[in-house]
Amino acid sequence: MNGYIKICYLTLLVACLSLGSFNDFCSGESDLDSVLNEAEAKLQTAYAAVLQAEKSGGNVTFLVIKLSVAASLMADAHNAYRIGRYEDAYRYAVSCCDMLDGVVEEAEIIRAEAIQTYNKNMYRAIAESSIALALLVLCSVFGWRFFKKWYFRRLLKMRPEVGESR
Repeated sequence: MNGYIKICYLTLLVACLSLGSFNDFCSGESDLDSVLNEAEAKLQTAYAAVLQAEKSGGNVTFLVIKLSVAASLMADAHNAYRIGRYEDAYRYAVSCCDMLDGVVEEAEIIRAEAIQTYNKNMYRAIAESSIALALLVLCSVFGWRFFKKWYFRRLLKMRPEVGESR
């Protein structure tokens, strides 16, 4: 009976340890899923922010390169996850998140600068057009006065002289 109790305790101990390992594995896999989902969400948010910055006219070349590298890391994470290399998948997903840190903020800064530059250029163009239009009107008025005087002098020179009729 003593041997039977030892076997029962040993079996119970193995079962508890294996359940603990299974729970650790499951929680590790759920952690990996959460990290993968977080990385995907960050990647989508970063793409949307960079797209808005580009639509605003900002120079997003450096950010596009960062997004390309992050997307490559995300693809590597998904590939590693599919083949069962969970540690590599986790590492790639964390690297993707690290790569994307600050991208949204940089995109917002670039977007704000692009909008500010656009507004500045628009106001400058409006001012230059207004000045050019004012100069055109001013030159037209003075040009017309000069032309009118010149034309009347020319007409007066062409007038026939009237002699005395006696």
